Amino acid sequence: MELYLCEKPKVGRAVANILGASDRQDGYATDGSQIYVTWAIGHLLEGFEPAEYDEKWKRWDIQHLPIIPDQFQHKVKASVKKQYSIVEKLLKKATTVFIATDIDREGESIARELMDRAGYWGDVYRVPIASLDPASIRSALHDVQPGESTFKLYTAAIARERADWLIGMNFSRLASLTAQAAGSRESLPVGRVLTAIVALVAYHDERRKNFKPHDYYSIALTADYSAGNVTAQWVPATAHCDDHGRCINADHAQAIAKVVEGATAEVREVKNREASKQAPLPFDMTTLQQYCANRWGYSASKTLKAAQELYESHTLITYPRTDNKYLPDSQFGQVQAIIDALTEGDPELSDKATLADSSKKPSCYNTEKVGAHHAIIPTTKSSPFNSLPEVERNVFDAVRLRFLAQFCPAARLNKTRIKLDCSGESFVASGTVTVDPGWMILYGNDSKAADPKDDEDPEENKQALPQVSEGDSGPVSNVALETKQTQPPKPFTESSLLGAMNNVGRFVDEPELKKILDEKDGIGTQATRAGILDNAFRYGYLSRSKKQITATDKAFGMLKIIPPAIASPGMTAGWEKQLDKIAAGELELDAFEKKIHAWVRKIVSEGVQKIESKDVGATAADFGGVDESAFSCFECGGGLRRIRGRNGHFWGCQDRDKCGSTFPDVKGKPQKREKQPDNGPECPECGKAMRLRTAKKRKGKGKGSSKFWGCSGFPDCNSTLPFEEK
Repeated sequence: MELYLCEKPKVGRAVANILGASDRQDGYATDGSQIYVTWAIGHLLEGFEPAEYDEKWKRWDIQHLPIIPDQFQHKVKASVKKQYSIVEKLLKKATTVFIATDIDREGESIARELMDRAGYWGDVYRVPIASLDPASIRSALHDVQPGESTFKLYTAAIARERADWLIGMNFSRLASLTAQAAGSRESLPVGRVLTAIVALVAYHDERRKNFKPHDYYSIALTADYSAGNVTAQWVPATAHCDDHGRCINADHAQAIAKVVEGATAEVREVKNREASKQAPLPFDMTTLQQYCANRWGYSASKTLKAAQELYESHTLITYPRTDNKYLPDSQFGQVQAIIDALTEGDPELSDKATLADSSKKPSCYNTEKVGAHHAIIPTTKSSPFNSLPEVERNVFDAVRLRFLAQFCPAARLNKTRIKLDCSGESFVASGTVTVDPGWMILYGNDSKAADPKDDEDPEENKQALPQVSEGDSGPVSNVALETKQTQPPKPFTESSLLGAMNNVGRFVDEPELKKILDEKDGIGTQATRAGILDNAFRYGYLSRSKKQITATDKAFGMLKIIPPAIASPGMTAGWEKQLDKIAAGELELDAFEKKIHAWVRKIVSEGVQKIESKDVGATAADFGGVDESAFSCFECGGGLRRIRGRNGHFWGCQDRDKCGSTFPDVKGKPQKREKQPDNGPECPECGKAMRLRTAKKRKGKGKGSSKFWGCSGFPDCNSTLPFEEK
């Protein structure tokens, strides 16, 4: 029996359609003979909690640190037990398994951990699905690879999961217990990538706070020539400048302004050159998120969610969680079919599509530069463009126009630089004029849409300069002396923070770590950055004001007490480098784990000693204040406290050992949970358990509140079902 194991139900249904497995059963599909297609719902298994290894680890106590299990174990997630049972039964019957999950560490892990738990030892093959349109799936099914070619990805996934578990469990407890010793009641989640991102923002904020501005002086001179006026900027002598060539001598600047006023400016040099501007490469996930943040203000997670829908539900784009901007040469033959599909789905695109020359092979087609995944591009599937929801429509528009731009001519620019001499002082004017917009015409009159910037450079000069010649002289008609002030680094925005995460090496001073970071593509992965960034906001470490992202008091308090190595971008990037080596077969899992275990023991021991000696390095005030409560636990009568969690505030019983109950927060007060029925349905979209919820009454809309079933996976899944009273 051949079993195709997919990552999600939507992928499974798409694969089943191509394989002719039209007999749809509960949790799988079959052709009625030897072909079966089943699916996970993401990870069906999850790691044990500390208390499931040892009862003593239920209590948060420094005497029980570090937490290092002798052998890591997994359990079936409660919300997906039914689907797991279906997959397990099919694996026990299968003789050949085709892994059709995402081709990355986590995709490999989702399939392999199920195979291991079911005790499967038959033949294994890998299906390299890059997109879910029928043509791409057929191509992948004809290009299956031996299972051993990707097995090391699973080993790397195991290493990543175990290392992250050790960091999270040990240092979240150590940080929270240290905060308690400092007089705070805050819970402080710590994660390998999470904490590095928070530190990146906090240290950037510190640089802004400690920035010492100083005045500098500029002179703009306008000279009149027969061909037209030229406005040029003063180039002061270095003796009067700071390290950036800005004049810091007020008396000198004022003297020069007086000297050149009413004088004659002679043209000493004219340089004209034509430049071409190629279209940016197709998107990877980070550049797509940056583009959408700059153009529409979308968060990283909003863009990722829309891209995932375009990939899974609409099958209009290729696999989105990619870190690559290139395409394999073998796909060049599909270009015209993709363009035809785009114009069929949106006839209004036809005029723009005619600008694309599908016979021209652009530089983005380069197999040697393609990794496990290629760039995000449209598929050959046609679908009505205007029927897409707004966010998905905008994201798809970004992807399709960037793809078309690859086949359009480069933009041609005319760059001019004029050097003037006035009373022995140098002045320079520069200007750029677009001669032919080339690919930029795809974006119409909105030039910023072609390549939106996080912040436009106010000093970028796009003036059209007159055609003057060397030796021309003209009277100075205007002199403007300005006093300016140096500015601190700009606050992070969604776009600039994503860029910093992707190029974190520029924030590291240590040469060795900088080298590693230059080789590695930043911290986190394209698939995880959006979720981790969301968690940083949910845990109260980061805050957003309009576009600006800053660290909170809680973040600074946490960073005061955790070991510095945990906050280092170099550490997390260094670990990613080790995981790459495991995936490449250059490092064994056992060797990696031994290093991690020894490191955790050492750092935790140092932290415990600081708590015991009351050298915690922080006070309760460092966390920005904590909401204490006089409310009593609904279950045991003990004290409650208000806690900020990943999805907002909630209330937790302070007697963690005997009770540990939690309750939702409603307008700053705890609310007793409604007892859940025993026969709740499963979510039709993701398979998780559904919870009975109460809808808020709307003004003028009947009496009281109404009940409904809501997915327990909210906010990742918004599925609902009506509730019927029996």
